[in-house]
This record gives sequence, C-alpha cells and structure tokens, in this order.
Amino acid sequence: MKLQLFSAADVAAALPMRECVEVTKRAFADFTSGRARVPQRTVMAVGGENVLLVKPAYLPGGEGGKDSGQGGDGVLLVKPPCLPVGDGGKESRQGVGRDGPRAEGQIGGGTGEGDAGEARAGQGGTAEGGALGAKLVSFFPGNAALGLPVTPGLVVLLSPDTGEPLALVDGTFLTAWRTGAASGAATDLLAPPGAAVAAVFGAGAQARTQVMAIDTVRALEEIRIYSRTPSSLESFVDGLQAATRATLRAADSPRAAVVDADVICTATTSKTPVFAGADLKPGAHVNGVGSFTPAMQEVDVETVRRARIFVDSLASAAAEPGDLLNAIAAGVTAPAQWTELGAVVAGADPGRGDRELTFFKSVGLAVQDVAAGAAVLERAALLGLGRTIDF
Repeated sequence: MKLQLFSAADVAAALPMRECVEVTKRAFADFTSGRARVPQRTVMAVGGENVLLVKPAYLPGGEGGKDSGQGGDGVLLVKPPCLPVGDGGKESRQGVGRDGPRAEGQIGGGTGEGDAGEARAGQGGTAEGGALGAKLVSFFPGNAALGLPVTPGLVVLLSPDTGEPLALVDGTFLTAWRTGAASGAATDLLAPPGAAVAAVFGAGAQARTQVMAIDTVRALEEIRIYSRTPSSLESFVDGLQAATRATLRAADSPRAAVVDADVICTATTSKTPVFAGADLKPGAHVNGVGSFTPAMQEVDVETVRRARIFVDSLASAAAEPGDLLNAIAAGVTAPAQWTELGAVVAGADPGRGDRELTFFKSVGLAVQDVAAGAAVLERAALLGLGRTIDF
C-alpha cells in the first residue's frame, strides 16, 4: 500500500488561502444541506485541561449528489483508546485501556450527524469524487510554555470507494489554515463590502491565519493586533507584514483595537471576554474562533445581544462555546434566532442587513478538514507535492 504524506508547506502550496476559502464555503453549504455526513465527534479527557478530539466526515461524490462509492454498506469506525500512566503503571484517572466512545459514520447511504449530534439527511454530494477521512486533534494548553503547538493534530484521508488509507496531512497546520478560511468565508459573506480596518485578538498560529484570510477577502488598509502577551506582539507583526497587503499595527489596548474597526477576529483560548461589545461600531462584523468549550469565552454577552448570530453548526454552537452559552443564560439570544453560514453560501439566507452588526461563531466542522485535505490531495498530484511511502 502507498501512503502520501503532506507537510504544512505542501498544504499552503497546494491550497492557497483564496482557494481554501472557496473550498470551505462549499463545505459549509454541504453540511447545512445534508450532503456531508458528520457523526458526533468523540471528545476524551486526557488529564487536567488536556483533551483529545476525533472528528470523522464523509462527502459523497458523483453527479447529481449520488454516491461514487462501490456500495451502500460501508462504515467508518473511529475508536480512540486512553491508557493513563500512573504510579507503578496503574491508572492515574480512569479505567486503564478502556476505549472512548467510538464515532461511527455510514458511507454510501443513510443519515449523518453534525459535530454535536444533529441528524443530517444524506441528500447529495460533491461533483468531484467525494472525500472520506478523520481528524485527530489535541488541546494541550500547557504546550504553549514548552514552545509546542497547543492544538497538534493529524488528518487521515481514505478512499471513499474502498476505505483504504490514502494520505496523512499535517493537521496542526491544516486546522489553523481552514479555521482562517472559515473566518475568510464569513467575512466575505457578512462583512461590509467597503471594510477598511480590522482587529485581530491573539498572536498565535490561529491569529496568523485569521489575518491572512481577512486580508485575502477584503481590501483592508489596516489590521490592528492585540495580545495579552506583549512580548509576542512585536515579532508577530514583524513576521507577518510581508505576507499581507494591509498595514499591521500593534494595539495597546482592546478598545484601541476595536473602535471603528469593520472586522474583528478573536483567536484566543481566553476564559473571559477579550473586548467590550459596547465598543463595536454599528455594522461591524465579528469572527469568534478560539472558544470551543463552555468554560471559554472570547466574546461578551453585549456583543451577542447587539448582533445577528451566524454559526457553522446550530447544534454545536448551542452546546459548546461559552460565548453563546453565557448569552443564552442571560436571556439575550436563543438558538432559534441563529443562522448556519451554509444557508448564506447556498443563497437560502440573505446574510447581513444594512448596518447590521454580525457575529460568526465557529467551533469547527470535520467536513472542513476533510474537504480541505481532499483538495490538497487532488492538487498536490498536479504540482508534484508531498512524498509517498510504502505502508
């Protein structure tokens, strides 16, 4: 068996940000329409705040939304084990060697579910050959102090026809790249057409791709960067300026970053809001991508109260991020008032109104990873990227 390996550099070369934004838009639409099959993701506590997430997805191919697979009975099983290490080899937390709950997704028929388990009817596919895969991604906040990625990951691509492994993709980079592209898609669809000033909160890998994505989809004049870690701010601005059209400037306070900004992106792991919603100007657009648990909150209740809410998945957004859960508890919003971004992509929803404040909250969809990975696999063959090993 031959297995292809794609590095971060291969991903960036095969799928430039503009193309990744378009791939991500289609993935949003496929999810909302039910074409994508996305079983409930497995979340497993590893110890302390450390978490392993396993996220499979399937995009049918073929003309007219028909499956391109050889049969309708294929199933992908994902079974993550956890072997805690303790004193004398005994378990340090919970049962040694017990499997986490498996994620199970049907290939070639039936229904799928969103990341938080909502039913999705399989009613079509991509015009291409389809895509099948899964992402394994960890959240280890202590890695930052070690100089390591906080969200290391790996994407596995398989043949939608036979189920055989095809490729391994650097999931650490792909996660950041397609997360940036998700904000790029939301900004392209929802931000004011004449947006000139943006603000980005954070100075890590996720913040970097946020800058690149919004700079790609809007002719911005200035992007203000704010970080609670000033030591990283100067190097972030200096290191990224050559890759952007807009002028990057370090902001000395959250308010200085957001006042009069047209587009705001938050890419942090903060447990408290990073700016005041009262400082946002009417008609601004906010992308929130950092928080994905109830304990995290980058965006305050006031922002949610003022804004029209767009999400990647209604079920996931109603179950996971503290930004929205706290606003629900405060009585200022409800999931019934939200719109999936895929509906805007498909033209089923018009998107923003005139001078309407909009907030796109993303917790991530496995279909984005698999769609982006499949695009890398296809384009890399034409560009001679990656390497092949016997497996």
